[in-house]
Amino acid sequence: MRPLKIKHYLGIAGALVTTIGWLLSNADHYPFVYRIVVPTYSTSISAFTKMQDVDFVLKDGDDGFREISEILKAYFEETISRETTQIKTLNRGIDELETPLGPEWNQYLELEVSFSNEPPLTGKFYGLESKIQEAFLTSKALSWRNCIFGAGIAISLIAVFI
Repeated sequence: MRPLKIKHYLGIAGALVTTIGWLLSNADHYPFVYRIVVPTYSTSISAFTKMQDVDFVLKDGDDGFREISEILKAYFEETISRETTQIKTLNRGIDELETPLGPEWNQYLELEVSFSNEPPLTGKFYGLESKIQEAFLTSKALSWRNCIFGAGIAISLIAVFI
């Protein structure tokens, strides 16, 4: 048995880097990639999925609670720092909202957000899923996914031509 040459090692490394780049580029189809690269996104989107059920209560300590409550704080225009204790889904639906491009249908969750020392706030929260994606899918690993894929192809080609 003869030893592997540098060419073979480069080929193996190129195939591995290409596969990783491809998986990162297609992470929408392979949720395990998000669980590895952006675990906070996975837990928050899992909590968001459960919140689609009316009367679902997300409490402090539940998976995704911290992430969802931080995102909900962006909806409040106040500068007061409140400690969220639970989030309850009251309703869900679709409303037609006026946008600069004209009327659009938008999904919402009607939530009751409870605080430790204040009365709860109730309101319709539009675009919560897109806010979760915006908050957590700006990961550096995901932004470099096409570069990683291209680097894997380049390494593989170098291995072929050595």
